[in-house]
Amino acid sequence: MPPAELQALDELYKIKRSSEEHLAVAFQFPEPAFRLDLGSRPSESRQFAHIHQMCLLHATHFAMATKIKTAYILDYYLWAARQLNPLAVYSGARSLLELHAVLAYTEHLLCQAIAGGEDDWQGRGQRYFDAILQARFGTSDPKAQQLLRANGCPENALRPLRIAKARAFLAQQLPWVEEHYALLCDFVHPNMSSQRAAGAYVGESQIARSSTGGQLLMSQESPLVQYKFPMPEAGRRAVEQTVTRALENVLGIVSATNQLPQSPFTEAELTTRTGSPTGLHRASLVPD
Repeated sequence: MPPAELQALDELYKIKRSSEEHLAVAFQFPEPAFRLDLGSRPSESRQFAHIHQMCLLHATHFAMATKIKTAYILDYYLWAARQLNPLAVYSGARSLLELHAVLAYTEHLLCQAIAGGEDDWQGRGQRYFDAILQARFGTSDPKAQQLLRANGCPENALRPLRIAKARAFLAQQLPWVEEHYALLCDFVHPNMSSQRAAGAYVGESQIARSSTGGQLLMSQESPLVQYKFPMPEAGRRAVEQTVTRALENVLGIVSATNQLPQSPFTEAELTTRTGSPTGLHRASLVPD
């Protein structure tokens, strides 16, 4: 494997070890409601605190779930790389790219939601709440939608964020995204590339041989493709084709997760309205 690809693989293993160490500690957070309840809080100060705490809790759940999802997908990709399983390598690489796109797009939507002046604090809070709720609960599964709907989840939160739209947004920042995604999908889907991953070109000859001793004699030399399971050559090629982009996607996921706004309100607003830069006066995140 070329030095650049080996270095990228080593970096992914370092990130994996760091993630495992951090996520081995159990975290527990209360599950907040699906809707804001401003009607039972007559004062602006209580409404402001309620919006902040509800948004912060949903954002905390989303960030923690994302970190664990990333750890699982990275573990899968590195497992596939060790096994030299080409189709699993491409599948893991595609999942990392899709998660990167969704995270970058979610960060964009949350930043859009909180844009505005301090006098629009309630509108900013509602827009942020709607966006983080959709990021957490959007689903294409009809049964999951039915269950969420029955428990009071608003309809606009049930629509999942579309991968194509998220990928197009990421491609505006990283021009290689669309071409690389097309490559990965061609291996994951039953297309030409996934067929190629099952065999390897072994040169030209007039005789096609089987490892059991059989031979097929042809009238002239022809290209030969050898089929065998497993096929280490295809696995090594898959790792070389994907590992540097996989590292870029993992780093992008980490960056987007760390930059997700945790509240619709700035630290200055929180300090002014609650007396605390975090908007909290006790260690536990219990909605007001």
